[in-house]
Amino acid sequence: MIRSVFYCVFLICVQLQAGTIEAKEWDLKKAEGAIKIYSRIHKSGYEMTKLEAEVDYDLHQLLAINTDAAGLKDWMDSAKGSELVLAVSPKEYVVRMIWDIPAPFYDRDSVARSVITQNPANKEVMLSYKTEKGLIPETPDYVRMEEAIGYWRYTPVSKFRTKIEYTCLTMPGGELVPIWANMKAVEAPWNTVQNMLKVLATDKYKGSTLEFIENN
Repeated sequence: MIRSVFYCVFLICVQLQAGTIEAKEWDLKKAEGAIKIYSRIHKSGYEMTKLEAEVDYDLHQLLAINTDAAGLKDWMDSAKGSELVLAVSPKEYVVRMIWDIPAPFYDRDSVARSVITQNPANKEVMLSYKTEKGLIPETPDYVRMEEAIGYWRYTPVSKFRTKIEYTCLTMPGGELVPIWANMKAVEAPWNTVQNMLKVLATDKYKGSTLEFIENN
């Protein structure tokens, strides 16, 4: 019961924060083939992005690569370290990431909780994430990211084809004010998805089966 309440509260927080800019339209920034990326400005001044694509991978492959904490650094743009901090369950976990930030700015680290849910009717999967403070101590080597929030939405089109929606808002904080951070706001998620597809193409996650996920 307590866990169910936590899930609800967590997802509501993600939806409320993402919803603070619902009144503004998305602007198409880039399109190549089946991939499109849009952006709009959050009330904080930071740019929020939404990427849409259709790919020839099933839910299990897409969730397997996203839940492999140690492997995130291999395809997430600017990541140079990733580790599992806490595994509450297969559907809820906390990951620490280390981010390579160009000089003269300092590298960042982030600690984010991810929660996975699935719609039993259409099998759509939502992987929502949000940074949390106080889970692990800050270190002098990195500046703790102010906030990062977003989600991966996976909607099955057929058994082996899936629609992806990746929405993210990153606020690195410190001296990385919006005028600087927004310069890479579109490039980072675009590169992230391109890198993810390259890793999936190696068949590293082919045949993956997650017991808590139902495929079409």
